[in-house]
Parts: sequence; C-alpha cells; structure tokens
Amino acid sequence: MLHQAHFHCYQFGAIGSVITHEIGHGFDVEGRKYDKSGNWNLWWTNKSIEAFLDGKRTLRENIADNGGVSISLKALKSYQAKKRRDEYAFKSNTVEDRLFFLAYAQSHCSKDTPEALYERIRSGFHSPDKYRVNGVLSNFKQFSEAFSCSAKSAMNPPNKCTIW
Repeated sequence: MLHQAHFHCYQFGAIGSVITHEIGHGFDVEGRKYDKSGNWNLWWTNKSIEAFLDGKRTLRENIADNGGVSISLKALKSYQAKKRRDEYAFKSNTVEDRLFFLAYAQSHCSKDTPEALYERIRSGFHSPDKYRVNGVLSNFKQFSEAFSCSAKSAMNPPNKCTIW
C-alpha cells in the first residue's frame, strides 16, 4: 500500500498531468478562439498568432503533454512544500519523483496492433504512446536525476524542450 505522500505523487503524475494537459489546450491555436466564459472571441493579438508554432498535426498535443507534466510537477512540488511543514518530511524526493513520472507513463500504457498504430499515425492528433512518454519525460531534468540517466542516455538529451 502506498504511503499517503506517495499516493499524492501518483495522483499528480497521472490525473494531474491529464488535467493540466487539457487546460493547456485553452492557450493553443484552438483554445485561443474562446474567452474565459467559453464564448467565441479571438482574444489573441496578431503578434501572438504569428509567433505560435502550428506545424505538424501532433504539435498541439505534444505541447500540451509537455506543458501538462511541467505544470503538474510544479503543482506537486508546491503541494509537498506545504504538507511537509505540517505533516511529514522525507530525506529525498527521489522515490516521490519516480512515482510521479511512473504514474504519468502508466497513464499512457498501451499495446497497439500494427494496423491500429498505422491508423493512429496516419490520421491521429496524438503521437503514439511510446513517444508521448519517452519524448516528454526526456525533456525533464528531474526525470533524468530521479532515474540516474547517464548523459549519453536517450532519456537525458543535452537539449531539452522546456514549456511553461
């Protein structure tokens, strides 16, 4: 059974990343069309529209995945800082960080047939789950530290994409 503190890491990594992923869509090329009340209102400036990356079909989802993990991880750290003062303290965040990242990875655990994978790549807006996990997590220094990834590891590239 998970200790309560560990359970929170799991919650932030799994559902927190999904929630913040979806919130992130409120600031992409589709979300920009609606205001805070959900009404059609093109509230972005022309400068913002021109600067926004709107490339390949999966780009919006890739940005939302990276942003979702980033925001959820920051929320977890904020939550832990408040709780530690009151209830518990750990010597290291390694276990907690690992649980956070494992929960995110498990939320994208899947097994596709070759035909389903082909169809997903051909017409879907999300990258295959393997890349939604490995591509996203390799962008986090906290991930490479928690799992002691070497500098030569594919999961610890020298150039990381940082969003939000």
